[in-house]
Amino acid sequence: MGREIIHQEWSKEPGKRSRLWLQDDVKDVLKENTGTRAIEGLSLKLHSSSRDCLEACAFKEMKRLRLLQLDNVQLSGDYGHISKQLRWICWRGFPYKYIPINFHLENVIAIDFKHSRLQLVWEQPVVLERLKFLNLSHSKYLKETPDFSGLPSLEKLILKDCPNLCEVHQSIGRLRNLLLINLKDCTSLSYLPEEVYELRSLKILILSGCLKFPPIHIAKVKSLATIIAENTKPSAL
Repeated sequence: MGREIIHQEWSKEPGKRSRLWLQDDVKDVLKENTGTRAIEGLSLKLHSSSRDCLEACAFKEMKRLRLLQLDNVQLSGDYGHISKQLRWICWRGFPYKYIPINFHLENVIAIDFKHSRLQLVWEQPVVLERLKFLNLSHSKYLKETPDFSGLPSLEKLILKDCPNLCEVHQSIGRLRNLLLINLKDCTSLSYLPEEVYELRSLKILILSGCLKFPPIHIAKVKSLATIIAENTKPSAL
């Protein structure tokens, strides 16, 4: 009902709606650069075979954008045009090797970049003091986690099925609010930094399918309520 009211109110001027989700309307607004301050949420889902490339400057006037959902979208240009008010971003199939440093994510609480092409998350450490949720699952090219020093509020880290991930940054030991680490099917990962075992907040550690990982180390984490480690290295059992 709410969506229909919003749609009817600005049926001919979609750039003035608070939420954009109808795909043709979203593409028109981004291609014609008709976005306004009214837009607080935007969702665009393209097919994985899409070759459409949109310009980041199309977001320039969306100063109040808080929720952004993109699937298989290629966005070129200056990411600094995207709202600094973002709270939640889900970008399935993020197409680049790293997140641009001028992509303002300072106020973001949740980053969901499943199925990305990331190799690094950022080229250099960033400070995202509000970030609580980071999901990079199914990122086949990801080789290492970011430096966690600037992510003090992180509670959930989900890196499921990242087969080339071989290094978890030792700064993970500074995450005093971390509750969950999911590394399921990270088949190249053979160890965790010793600092992980000192995390008093950590409640759930998932290592299922980490074939190179020796589960004998798991006993060191005394705060854990749940350990899931099927199909880890059998010789360490």
